[in-house]
Formats: sequence, structure tokens, C-alpha cells
Amino acid sequence: MFSKCINLIKNAERIAVFTHINPDGDALGSSIALKLGLEQMGKVVHLYCDDNIHENYSFMGTKDYYVEYSDDNYDTAIVVDCPEMSRMGAYSRLFAKIKTKIVIDHHLRNTISADVRIMDEQAGSVGVIIFRLFKHLPIKLNKNIATALYSAISTDTGCFMHGNTTSESHLIAAELIEQKIALEDINFNLFKRKTKSQIALMARVLNNIQYHENNRIALVVITKTDFKESHTSYIDTIGLSGYIAGITDIDVAILMTETEKNCYLVSFRSSKVNTSLIAQEFNGGGHKNASGCRVCGKKENAIDKLLEACKKELI
Repeated sequence: MFSKCINLIKNAERIAVFTHINPDGDALGSSIALKLGLEQMGKVVHLYCDDNIHENYSFMGTKDYYVEYSDDNYDTAIVVDCPEMSRMGAYSRLFAKIKTKIVIDHHLRNTISADVRIMDEQAGSVGVIIFRLFKHLPIKLNKNIATALYSAISTDTGCFMHGNTTSESHLIAAELIEQKIALEDINFNLFKRKTKSQIALMARVLNNIQYHENNRIALVVITKTDFKESHTSYIDTIGLSGYIAGITDIDVAILMTETEKNCYLVSFRSSKVNTSLIAQEFNGGGHKNASGCRVCGKKENAIDKLLEACKKELI
């Protein structure tokens, strides 16, 4: 699986690593680990993410690693945890112009063309795939790489609670913990840390949950007014869809976040149905337990369409 990718990496000198907008722990952790690992091989590696990065991830060094670059002269591009070009935002143009391309992903549907595509839909996270890749390269684990990889793996497995958690995920995590990472601090930032403003936003969410289909679907709409009055932004919705999905007897949780007038980012969470099939109806995608899409239109019409798509997947 890795032989051609390894040859391209060994021949590369300047590498740009891309990930998706609205980045999560897997996107950031995988990218940072890749940067730090390839730098051990003497490569120049720059990270690109066309979005704001939540403060909760700053312990990985995001403020140092994701900066503006004036030089775009790269011989190789690697995109991680990103299923389609549009999810790279404005940086998709830079990705397109770089001659040699590598895709590393675990999404159910990836449409990005590249010289090498390393795909494993069974991997719990891209962090797992990056860990495997490092085993074939002259890269040594250290505390910073281990922190990034642990963040990637623990995030996409829902702190090792989702159905995509495997024995491999636990074995890798054990090896990463041996690097003396700040485990308690990492888990606090990824899964517990909340500002007062985020708590205010959460209160609004909990007070506005709609239940449909005999309480099998839970839906929340977060408006721009909600953000303004709670002094938050859409990046503060981190973890909210998973929280809603934990309600007893809920089969699907839907979180609609208004990003502009009559346009919403939608997150689906479920432990019972394949949410990626729902997202695909709206040109979105993701994983079985967690996926997303974008819908535009009047709120009521958007809600009706989303509910109809969810109903088709209810067991």
C-alpha cells in the first residue's frame, strides 16, 4: 500500500500538506504529525487549512504550524482527511497546481485525483494510517508527534467509544502514551474544555432541541443570532452534535449551523444508522457514525429535506 507513496516522499524536497475546512482533531493531528515526521527526513513541510482553528487544539502547536506562507513553490502536495477538493477551500487552487499529489484518507467516498491514493475506509482515523506510514519511513516517534497522533486517533474514535474503534487503535494509543504525552491535558482539551461563552451556546442548543419521528431524530438549529448573543462562532459548535446524539433513544442527531443567510452547515451523528448515506444525498460525506453536508434554502424547507433523508435510514 505504501511503496509508491514512500518513493514519492523520499524524492520530494518541498511538501505542502492540506486538510479540510472546519478542521477537527484528526485533520489537525494527522497534518501536524506528518509535518513533524517528514521534517525528520530533511523535508521542508508547510501546513494549509483554509479556516479558523479552535483554541482547544492549540496544545498541538496549531498557532505555530498554521501560518501564512508567501512562497508557494512545492514539488509535492499531500492532502489528509479530506474527501473532495471543495473541502480544501481557497487552498484547492494551490493543491491543483502542484505537480505530484498524494491523498491519505479514510472517508467512505473520496473524489480527489492524485498520483497515489492511500485509502482505508476501515481505519478509525487518518492518524492510524499516518502511524502505519511512519513505520515504513526513517521517522522516530517523539512526544510532539505522539501528541498529534493521539489527538487524531482519539478524536475520530470519539475517545475510543465509537464503533470504528479497533484493537489496533488501542495498541497504537498505548505506544503513543509511552512517549510520555500529557494524556490528561490532551483529553481535557479535546473532550471537556469549555469557555463560559460555549456553555451559553450549549444552553441555547439544549433549550431548542426538536424531536421528530417519535423522538428518534433530534434536531437543533443554531442561528447567527445565537452566535452573536452568546459571543461565539461556528467553531464553538465543536462536540455539540455528539452531545445531542447521546440522548436516550435517539437514532440520529442533526445540528444545523447557520453560516450565512439561508445556508447551513449540517452535522449528523448516530451510533445506529449510516449517517454518510444521509449526507451523500446533499453532496456531503463522512463516516458511518459522523458525517456532514451543506444545505441552502429557507430554514423550514431545509429541515423538511433533512428529516426526510434521515427517515429513509431509520431501522
